[in-house]
Formats: sequence, structure tokens, C-alpha cells
Amino acid sequence: MRKAKEDLANMRIEQEKQAQELEKLRAEEARNYQLAEDEVVREQQRLFDEIQRQRQEGERPPLPPRINTDAEDVAPPLPRRPVSTAGSVSSAQRPVAYAAPPVQNSYLSPQSQTQVPSSPSMGYIPPPPPVPPPAQATTPIQPQSGGYLSPAVVPPGQPSQQTPYYPPPPPSPQAQPSPRVQEQASQRNSYHAPAPASPQPQQANIPSYPPPPPVQSPQQQPIAAPKPPRVRTPEPAQLHACGAKAGLECSGSLTSFPQHWFYHAAVPEFVICACCYVDLIYDTKFRDSFRKVFYDDGHKRRCRFNTRRIKDTLLPEAVESGSLDKLIEFMRKRMSIKDCREQNTTEGESWYKAADIPNGTICEACFEDGLITSSFAKYYQLLPNEGGAYCDLSVWFLKRKFMDYAKENKWAQFCQEFNQRAQIPECPKIDTINANERAWYKPGNGPSDLQACAACYHDYFYASEDQDKWQQVTGGNFQTRCILGQLNHIIPMHQALDDEDRSLFWNAAWEMDKYPVCNRDGTKGSSWYTPINDPPGWGICAACYEGIIKPIGGARWFMKDNSTKPDELYLCGFSLGHPRAVQALEAYVSARNWGDRKLFLDWTAQWGHVQQCPRKNFSKNRRWWGWGVLEICEDCYASFAKGTALEPRFALTGVREPEKERMCDIYSPRMRSLYTEACRTGDLEGLLAVAEQRHVVYTQTIMQCEQILNQQKIAAMQAQMLGTQGTFYKSMGWAQDATMGHSYTVGNSYAGYGHANEWVMQGYSYDRQSREAAAEVMGGGPLMRIQMLEARWREVE
Repeated sequence: MRKAKEDLANMRIEQEKQAQELEKLRAEEARNYQLAEDEVVREQQRLFDEIQRQRQEGERPPLPPRINTDAEDVAPPLPRRPVSTAGSVSSAQRPVAYAAPPVQNSYLSPQSQTQVPSSPSMGYIPPPPPVPPPAQATTPIQPQSGGYLSPAVVPPGQPSQQTPYYPPPPPSPQAQPSPRVQEQASQRNSYHAPAPASPQPQQANIPSYPPPPPVQSPQQQPIAAPKPPRVRTPEPAQLHACGAKAGLECSGSLTSFPQHWFYHAAVPEFVICACCYVDLIYDTKFRDSFRKVFYDDGHKRRCRFNTRRIKDTLLPEAVESGSLDKLIEFMRKRMSIKDCREQNTTEGESWYKAADIPNGTICEACFEDGLITSSFAKYYQLLPNEGGAYCDLSVWFLKRKFMDYAKENKWAQFCQEFNQRAQIPECPKIDTINANERAWYKPGNGPSDLQACAACYHDYFYASEDQDKWQQVTGGNFQTRCILGQLNHIIPMHQALDDEDRSLFWNAAWEMDKYPVCNRDGTKGSSWYTPINDPPGWGICAACYEGIIKPIGGARWFMKDNSTKPDELYLCGFSLGHPRAVQALEAYVSARNWGDRKLFLDWTAQWGHVQQCPRKNFSKNRRWWGWGVLEICEDCYASFAKGTALEPRFALTGVREPEKERMCDIYSPRMRSLYTEACRTGDLEGLLAVAEQRHVVYTQTIMQCEQILNQQKIAAMQAQMLGTQGTFYKSMGWAQDATMGHSYTVGNSYAGYGHANEWVMQGYSYDRQSREAAAEVMGGGPLMRIQMLEARWREVE
């Protein structure tokens, strides 16, 4: 063990040396750049003096080529709603806020770097005269209007070098969220600690210009003023006469929640949730043909009864004929078919295809569950597919329109619109993207932040009663995101489609428009909500509260958090950037479905503040359990080791160690099985001996891999620096040759011969050194060594 610790200390010293060497390389690169710039200045001055001398002697050589130093023509930045810019955070944790145009006609007013008036009392300065808008971005869809898209907000703290901008009239004070400045005296840190401030580099911006005056289209119907969002906190599930509690909705998604399930003895694996049993089977004569069972084993299951084919065809036929034979036959067949994997690409499977839709693929499960009963089924054949594919029925456009067109037998129209939808790139979802890479849509008179990529527009609004409320807008060369692709917009959209009430979505969108976008890297300037049990370190932003909780249900389970500060960065518990967002949403869905808030509140109290297991990575400022050679993080302790037979013998009992770095030793199945065996036999010494040997192997494998990777990074930086130097010296030599010419060439065996001057020769020399360094980095030797070391570590991990 002592040798392992010494090796570990030596490895860390070596890593520190490598880090210092990396810093030296960066400093040397900066120094070389400065020396090169000084050399260019001296060379230009020498050339200028030479030209002046020759002019005086009557000999005027040709002037050097003009170098354009003007900035490239860039489309003016497009508008966005002002978001709190107080304070500054590090670039790694800085939230990227996005917003959109004012409400009228999708014209956007550019955002200035100065403070926008927050109320009419602050006054309004008229804008400068309008100029032509930027050119229309090339997109696969023909634009329908001259609107503009919303770019990213310039991060706060950046000095402005752009032309002064005069803002448009400020919005109504009721549309702005009132920031909370009250701070509690306690030292509770909600969500994430605020990021440290760091200076930002200056960035010159192109001047912004206001849009043309709005023109109201006579065909454009403004979106109705938002109604107050419905507050739908579900009531607790009641015990049914069948002896089971039925949830609010079908358990059609995978769930491990302890509940009653029903099944037929002929096909026991085809399980039916209590909701579907009560709604569809209990009132028929087949109620006694199905058996009840309670599962609490943690295994994930889904209800398989809530499909169109069963509800609309097989079950009514069974009730009419008095026989379950056809239904049971389908159950058996269905259990032999793999479930739909939606938009996850799979290979080596057969898909249903139609000749009129060349790129369309529908999985066997979706076809058997519902499409086989439609009038379009005759056009499809089950065929093998070369390469990977995914089920097109996971696209919401098909979910909305397939059966509608099938009922009216509009096959030609369906093929045309489906082929059009298949050509549209998928939604970037929570990622930012260059606006020129997509076609974009905005509501003509809707929430100012709301914008949708072409995929989301077609999935949710094309060929719907809300289609006329949207119009295509102009993109540009800037980063933006699809607001409709965010989770807190998708959830109310799906709920609105299920309820056949689109006002639910619009009401939520209007409310979310008052707050900053929920960002996966953290959100600043928003209001925050916490569960009523006030769990430490967990809460959600106002946008998720207005978009998820209020429309879906559970508003009474939350209260406003007055301990947060508007100028600090917090990570929303429902943001997909949060490590436990999926588990939090699952707990919320279970609580809503069963009307039991305790399910959600208990989860937030137990897991909301617990950091994820660091696994084999060293981490500090955590709580640890176990022993010095077998350390257990809080995540693994709460989910595995708590309450076990060895817990009374722990040397570490959950004390937080701010500076001590440790790695978790109990995350792997192998170590957990050894721990369980030690709990059964009481052999703690044997368990600790295995853990100590595991640490020795770690220092000989994983830390060696990290050292190799660091060396590769240093070599890659050296190759890049040499390549940059080579380009610079060649450019400088060619510039001299274009001005002065040459009467002889230079060269050597390393850089080659025939170069115009020494600068060009030196540039080619650097180029060769760069290629040699890059070849060393890309060689297979280090990669093979890393693979061998990782294989050895996996034997004991």
C-alpha cells in the first residue's frame, strides 16, 4: 500500500510537471507570436524605407498587394428580449440566454449593450432611420415573410465596441418578471453555487438597426390573449372495486413504480396496468379472465394494452364474439416483436416500407399495434434494410396525421407531405446551432421568445388549426436554438395534443415568455421554485414551473424560493444538464399519476442534493463512507451500502472533506458483489485487501493512461504551433518576394530547395516539423498501450 501511495504521489508530481510544461509551451507560443509581429513591423518598415529611397532615385518598384483589414460583412445581430446581465461568471459556466422579437409581425429590434429601460418611466429614445434587412438565408423551405430570427444574447460583462443602439418602446411592466432580491439570513446554498467572476475578452459587434415599420397582414389572425393557466394538482388514487389503485393515466412508458398489474394466464408477460384494466376490461365479461399481481421488484415494465389495434378492433371483436382467442393470439405475437426504439438508429432488422416513400421506415411493433388496421396498410411491405434506420412513427408529424389521412384515404397527399418532412433536418433540441443551418418559424403575434425549427413546426403545427399563426423568418450567421424543442415546451405541447386543447400550450408559452430560457449550463435572472418540504440544493426555474408544473399538475407542491439572487447562476432540477433531471422527472410523473405528492417530495429530500458517483475519477469536497482503502461516495452509500451489516464498522462516516481527493470504490458490479459477500461472511480484512490491490492496479493503469494522454495533448499543441509558425513565415517571405523580388533561391535538404528567400525556407522547415509531430501523435503506439492498460484495469474494476 505504501508503494502504491508513493507511485500515486509520483504520478501527481509528474502530472504537475506536465501541466507546467504545457503552460510554458503556451507562453512560448504567445512570445513567438509577439516576436513574429515585431518582425513583420520591422520588415514592413524596412520595405517602406527601401521604396522611399528608390522613389527618390527615380526608380519606382511596384507597390505591394493591398491587404484588406476591414471586418467581413456580417449580418447585423438580431434582437432578443433583455435578460438579466448583472454580474459575471466564468466562461465555462456562463449561461447562454436566448430570446426573440417583439410581438408585431415577427420583426425584431436589435439588442444593445446598454441597459434597456425596464419601465415606461425610464423614457424612450426614437430609433435611427431603418436600413434594408440582412439577406434571406438559404433554407430548404421557401420563406413566407420578412421576419428575423433571435440570436444568442451577448454574455454579460463584455465591453461593447458597437455603434450605440436606441431601443424600441419597452414592453408592459406586467410582462416582465420581477426579480427577487430578498435574501434569507441562513447559509443555505440552493441548486448550484454561483460561478466565480472572470473577465471576458472584448468583442467588436456590427451595428444593429431597427426593422421596417410593422404592417399587419389582413390574413394574419393574432393569437388570443392568454388565459390563466390551469392548475391541475391531481387527487390521490382511490382503491377500485377490483382491489387495485388505478393511476391517472396509462403506464405506457417504462416504469418501476410499485403497482398492481393484470395479465392473462396464457401470456403472463403481456402486462396491463390498472388504469387500462379498469377503463377497458373491468366492465366486460372478461374481468375474471385476467389475474392481478403486485410488482415492487424495481424491474421496469410498460402497459401493452393501450394500443389502437386492441382498443378499436380486437377488444370490441372479443366482446361481440365472446371469445378472447384472437386477442390472446395477438398478445403472443406481440411479445415476440421488439418494442419500438423510436429515434434510436438500429441495424440488422426488417422494416415496413412503401414504394411511394423511398426513405420511410416503420418498425414492426408500431405497424402491428395500430397501422395494420388502417387503409394505408396495403401499401406497406416488411422488407430487410441495409444499414441503420429508425422508426418514422416516432416523428410527431406522423403521429398526428397518419390516421387522419388514412381515414380519408388521402395516400397521395400523405406521401407528398411525409417526403417533405423527411427532408427536413432534425431539431437540435437543447443544443445551439448556426441559424443558417435550419429554416425557422415564429408566431406572427405570439410570445416574443417562441421560435421553432422547421422540424418542430411541421411536427406540431403544420396542417393544424394553428398553422396560420406561424410565419417563416430570416436566419443569419449567429448561434440560436429551437425554443419549441426545449423540454418545458415539448411537455405542454404533448399534453395539449392529448387533451385536444391547444390553448394549454399557448397559455404556458405566454407565461414562459416572461422568464429566461432554462439553460443546461445554468440560468441567471429567473425566479425559482422549490418543493414545499424545502429540500436542500434542489429547485426549478420559473420557465419550467410555468411550462411543466402548472399545465400538467402539482402546483400546490411547490413554493417560491426567496433565498436566490437574480444575478447568480443556478442549475434547474428539470434541466437536462442536471445529472438527476431524468430521475426527478420520473418521480414527478409518478407523483402526478398516483396523486401522491409524497413520492416526489421524498425523492427531492433524499436525492436532490446528492452528487452523482464520480466512479474512478478523483473528486473532493464530498462526503465519504467506508474505509481509507475502500471509499464509498454519498450516491453509492444511499443506494447500496446504507443499512448493510458492515456499516457499523465504517471508519469514514459521512464527514465532508473539502480538500481531500478520493475515488469511489463500490460503484462497479464486481466490488458490490464482493462487498455483499463480505457482509454475509463478516470477512472485512479480505475485502480491504482486495480493495488495496485494486488501488495498486489503478496507479499502474489508469494513471499511466492519463499521463500518456497528457503527453499526446502536449505533442498535438506543439504540432499546431509549428504549423501556425510555418504559415506565418511563408506568408511573410512571399510578401517580401512580391515587393522586392529575388535574384536567387535558397534551400537545404530538410526544407527543400527553390525557395524565394530565407523566410519561405524557414516556413517550410516549420511545416515539416509540424507534420512529424502530428504523425507521432496519430501513431498507433500510444493508443494500443492505452487499450492494454484499460483492459488490465477492467479485470479488477
